[in-house]
Amino acid sequence: MHSYKLVRASMSELLRSAIGGNPEAGRRLKSFASWAVSGEVDAYLLGWRPTEGEGRQLYSKTALLPDVAEYTPIMRDRAFRFITAFEQIEKVGSIGKPVECFVPLWNARLFFEILELFESRWIGAQEGIETEDVEVVLEGIIVSATGMHHFETGNVFGAMSMLRGAEHTLGLSKAEIGFDLPQLQKVIGRLAEDIERGRLNNFRDMKTEHLLT
Repeated sequence: MHSYKLVRASMSELLRSAIGGNPEAGRRLKSFASWAVSGEVDAYLLGWRPTEGEGRQLYSKTALLPDVAEYTPIMRDRAFRFITAFEQIEKVGSIGKPVECFVPLWNARLFFEILELFESRWIGAQEGIETEDVEVVLEGIIVSATGMHHFETGNVFGAMSMLRGAEHTLGLSKAEIGFDLPQLQKVIGRLAEDIERGRLNNFRDMKTEHLLT
């Protein structure tokens, strides 16, 4: 696996494990955030062996391994956003309840992680584990997160197309899923319009009206 994809997949796996209720992953996530501030590598990070990329480590005794060190700014940025979302999830008691984690993850602009987290549940919905209405919501969430991930990586046309598709899909369901679905639909429509009209040029510039409550 390419080094960047390894780093991205490994970080996403760590966050998903932590919000899924794995206490070891939770401690390691907090160490990851501490490293982002201090640059110090502790025992929790040295013991971090992601299953992605054949379970290889990302850290040596004192720092990142050489072939991933170039991604330090990306990892630091992700660590800050991870801990912001994780602390909010802990505060409201949503550890172990992935759907309830959606709003903090969205507000922390963790769109790739939303995509990874919800994809497996959507597959389960297709296999009949969820109701049809919930399946539609999960599809809308995945498409909206994919759109914003495209925007994050500079694919503006792909972002607009996906967001308009998500807005339509979410309008097809009235399911109760643990957050304000009509608000999400409005936010996605507003994002698509602001991107189309050039009022939003970078995902980091998302304003209050692009976030969820």
